[in-house]
Amino acid sequence: MLPDGGEGWESFASRVWAAVQGLSGEAPTLLVAHAGVMLVLQDRLAGTAASRSVANALPVRFEPPARPGDMWRLLALPAGRGGHARRTMRRIAR
Repeated sequence: MLPDGGEGWESFASRVWAAVQGLSGEAPTLLVAHAGVMLVLQDRLAGTAASRSVANALPVRFEPPARPGDMWRLLALPAGRGGHARRTMRRIAR
């Protein structure tokens, strides 16, 4: 149930995807966003939204497909000590 004036998931996902499509295309592009945006990107680029597991402050690189028809890859970037990014990316990839 949405609160009055609240935005549903499909509306949010469409709005996020439209904004991402409007980026300049210059590589690399840094995007700082909350987990909801990352879930949309997982879904649209890597087809992994079913995991619904995105940690806060997780540096992730989205790598374009090597061949047409392949999905994008999500790669964890080093996040300091403790290996948090590596553990989280393994969870996302399952």
